[in-house]
Amino acid sequence: MPLLRHLFILLFITGLHVSSEAQTTRSFSLYSPGDQATVVLEGNKTTLFPFIWTSGKGPQTAGVNYDYSLMFFKDGDTTSPLDNITKNCCASSFADTVLNFTGEQWDGFLNGISLQLKGRELAIGDTLDMLWRVNLSAVSFGPVYEFRQSDADFRVRFIRGQFSDEYVPVIHKTPANFQQLVIEGNPNQLVFFSWTSAYCPSGCSAASYDLLIDTVDGDFEYPYLSYSVPANDSARNVSYAVFNQLLIDTKTPHRASHKVYWKVLVYGNNQVVYSQSKGEFTLVNGLLNNENEPFSLLSPTTNAMIHLNGLPNTPLNFSWESTYTPLAAPDRYAVGFDTAGASPNFGNPLFEFVPANGGTDTTLLLTYDQLDKKLDSLYPGWTQANMIWGVKASINGTDYYQNEPFAIEFKSGVLNSHSAASEAALSVYPNPANDHLFLEASDHSRNIILYTVHGQIVYKHILIAGESSIPLSDLPEGMYILVMQDGELTFSEKIVIRR
Repeated sequence: MPLLRHLFILLFITGLHVSSEAQTTRSFSLYSPGDQATVVLEGNKTTLFPFIWTSGKGPQTAGVNYDYSLMFFKDGDTTSPLDNITKNCCASSFADTVLNFTGEQWDGFLNGISLQLKGRELAIGDTLDMLWRVNLSAVSFGPVYEFRQSDADFRVRFIRGQFSDEYVPVIHKTPANFQQLVIEGNPNQLVFFSWTSAYCPSGCSAASYDLLIDTVDGDFEYPYLSYSVPANDSARNVSYAVFNQLLIDTKTPHRASHKVYWKVLVYGNNQVVYSQSKGEFTLVNGLLNNENEPFSLLSPTTNAMIHLNGLPNTPLNFSWESTYTPLAAPDRYAVGFDTAGASPNFGNPLFEFVPANGGTDTTLLLTYDQLDKKLDSLYPGWTQANMIWGVKASINGTDYYQNEPFAIEFKSGVLNSHSAASEAALSVYPNPANDHLFLEASDHSRNIILYTVHGQIVYKHILIAGESSIPLSDLPEGMYILVMQDGELTFSEKIVIRR
């Protein structure tokens, strides 16, 4: 019996304590904005946009401190709030069951949430969909502590509208989005950038602008190009020459393309804002009038080793791609030779040769004797020379050079006289020839190459033992150079085709 009595007393005391706690708070609900409501932040920044709820205070309020806080959650996820508003930060905005935030205050608060969700602050036209809830805590001496939440969460959509004292966002006009611009022709040709003027609905000082152009799709914090545009002006021209330099800096190959992005920075009236949209267009690397078609060397290939040994008139063919500018073809080419070292200057090479036809041919036929004499004049008694060779194209007084020079190694040898070597080993008939050329038969294979006088190979064949005929019927009349490699010896002979 005493045990039951003690249990009854304990339950009675505990019941009184619970009953006492329940009297400081009561159930309460959200009121405005209602569920699924939309709040548009626009007009005067000082306009109030209140959030209201019913009172959660119980019948016993004496000596109780009540604190409301607003919680905002990502729609569909109430595990952790995105942010909250409490009296600790904003006591002056709380009036019992109302939070009175101005449009400017809401804008600042929502910018923090937008940074979490979108990685940037709100821009005009942006929306945020969230859940909102009110928490209530009641604290008094005793101690008594109670905590309640509003009965249900409400969905709210915030729309960032236009405040009357801020600039209306500028809209890009030209160039059109995704336009393709071929950078060719006149380097002074202009690309016209334009946009709508920024203004404030309630009136404000005229805006100034910066035109920002970048080569990467980024935040424009460090743009490739930046141009200041005076107030009351909303356009800027950029020349082809500038964009050509951009293509050079980005190492965009000839005929290839590169995407370019642009925005407008608007400032004034204590504001600094970007245009909301981002322009995008494509540059194609064409030829400006003062540029040449890139060209490369062909033969001898880079790192070739040439042994100047055998007949003095053994030909060595140098060839390269043609080039031009949009306005003219080359007046002449010149093949230059320099030492293999740092930054050789083909504008002033050690020696150079000019090809036939006034220098307009893209091949040059040099003999072993010509090269040997040049090298001997530079390096008497030389045995080996490591050099590079390149081509200079002169067009209307401007010199252009190949993409990359080629390395070439020369080794000295013995240049035999024509009469001592070729007469003993090379017998060619008839000369002039018609449809066939005959060589004295041999008991071993020989390499045969037939060149034009401009160094172009028109026939190449290995004559096997006993073979002695070379067909000429497909070749036009004219003079040619026949080169035969017989073991370690090389022989050459001028041949005329006549019909």
